[in-house]
Amino acid sequence: MPRFGENRQPPLRSRGGFSEIERANDRDDDTESSVGYDSDNWIQDAGRGDARRLTDRERASKYHANEDVVRDLNDAERVDQGRDAKARRDERRKPEHNRVDFAMVSELAVAARMAKLFLPHSKRVISPRGWFMRKWDFVMIFLLVFTALVTPVEVAFMTTKINALFFINRVVDLNFLADIVLNFHVAIPDPVNGQLIFHQPTIARHYLRGWFTVDVVSVMPYDLISLLTDNSSLGSLKVFRVLRLLRLMKLLRMLRSGRVFARMEVHYNIDYTALDMFKFALLACMSSHWMGCAFGMVADIEDSETSWLHYTTFRKYLVSGKLARGEDPSGIVTYGDLYVAAFYWAAMTMTTIGYGDIVPSTTTERVFVIVAMLLGAFIYGYIIGAVGNAIRLRGEKKGKFYELMNTLNSFFEEAKIKTGLRIRMREYFKYKLSRDSVLEQSKLLDAMSPALRAEITLQTNTWIAKVPFFQKCPEGLIIALTLKVRETTYPPQEKIIVPGDFCDRMFMVRKGVAIARSKIMTTGSVFCDECLYKEGKVAYSAHSVTFVDLYSFDRDVLVTALNYFPDQNKHFRVLSLKRIFNDEIMAYTKAYRALRDRGVDAEFHDSMDERPAFFLVK
Repeated sequence: MPRFGENRQPPLRSRGGFSEIERANDRDDDTESSVGYDSDNWIQDAGRGDARRLTDRERASKYHANEDVVRDLNDAERVDQGRDAKARRDERRKPEHNRVDFAMVSELAVAARMAKLFLPHSKRVISPRGWFMRKWDFVMIFLLVFTALVTPVEVAFMTTKINALFFINRVVDLNFLADIVLNFHVAIPDPVNGQLIFHQPTIARHYLRGWFTVDVVSVMPYDLISLLTDNSSLGSLKVFRVLRLLRLMKLLRMLRSGRVFARMEVHYNIDYTALDMFKFALLACMSSHWMGCAFGMVADIEDSETSWLHYTTFRKYLVSGKLARGEDPSGIVTYGDLYVAAFYWAAMTMTTIGYGDIVPSTTTERVFVIVAMLLGAFIYGYIIGAVGNAIRLRGEKKGKFYELMNTLNSFFEEAKIKTGLRIRMREYFKYKLSRDSVLEQSKLLDAMSPALRAEITLQTNTWIAKVPFFQKCPEGLIIALTLKVRETTYPPQEKIIVPGDFCDRMFMVRKGVAIARSKIMTTGSVFCDECLYKEGKVAYSAHSVTFVDLYSFDRDVLVTALNYFPDQNKHFRVLSLKRIFNDEIMAYTKAYRALRDRGVDAEFHDSMDERPAFFLVK
């Protein structure tokens, strides 16, 4: 039988390629075919010949702690040693890389599969999960917002000039050009296994076949074309007015937002309900913004003397004499006033309010307005429906509570439950509803792969490793135990265990306050741990003080797990004997004190703890 720690080994290193890992993969493939990846099969057979020792351990755990038990345990150990001496010698003769323990099975499987898809790392490739990309993503979001807001206004109402905005646009263009170069040096996830690929030729091919063309088209210097046409006599020609629309190609940059957000939602905790509400508000505002700018573009391209611009009243310019009624406001009215008038029309169209003092005047404008009204009605209806659905989902938890309370009240009336018990039950179910996240977490765990489930449960159940009984245990055994942890909720002043109860599980206080062994138990406190080495009746009580959430797992879980970790049998046997010896000393001390104080008249009537009476008779 392998001793504690004997079959542990350092991680496999690559020697001559991946020969060692591939050999481990062959062994792991055999394990997969017989065991699979069910969560209950995480406790895999680390030594099939040692499984028969479980009956010896179970038999010994059911005895009382006395001299016969110690003798039986020693005899069983000598039998085990003689029976498996040859097996241990054969195990030692095996090459070191052929001995793989339970904790490494999953790692070797992943490493072996990755070896087949292995590509060398390029030095100039960075991870999309690193600090630089997280900061760069925020820069790109700011630039995308700037492009979405400013570019349509420039095209619809402004002429291109060499001013501060022109140079700001050039800085924005340089940043997007830098992002194109950066995309050739950012690792990409493998679509098969999700692992990051750091091989630069592979990354370059992936980008060139994907978003490269769209990104290049969006950074072309369209402003230079507008600069040449707007500042010359050609600017008045309708064909060159249409060429100004090329600047809208910069809006293709908005397609990057999906890639940026996909990276960000992995790094940060996001409330998706709140995010949906924000997206709906953003959709309403941006739709009105773009629709208003498009309304201005129609008037600018058509350049008609009867466009909506000529029939819109800009009162302060009329009063000041700068603009006559029916005169073209372009060049006289500021860009800001023109944009506000167009946005005012778009907002009325989007919200289906109707038209006021701004109406289409030409056939082209009427056709555009028809399309805008249909599109606006669709967007408005979508937003109303989506917002209602988001509010319903956000209040779904409250709806469940109301439904549960109504069902509970009906039950109270039919069963004639007393008032005091009704209050306690309502408080209990109200607390349970606030703990519904625990149920959702269990559903998430069920949806995870075995490896992720094991890692998550290990991190969320660190309390097990802090129990003295498990402080020297391997990680594989801790995982096997955490996968079987159960949670129970107790209301205030409720008995958890009473003297005389048969206890076969260990408890840990996850949240709340309880009392056990006349001691206050808070978060992280453990009681009933003696059942791990000796099952039987308890001689003390435990009850809740407040609402208490308790973690627990059965003794049978530990016994079953030890069957697959035979090297831990000796460790737990020593701990069990120490606890048994300590309990025996305490019982003997009680009997000695009783005999010393009361003489032959001393007696014990505690049916929960018979050992002091046993020593008293001796």
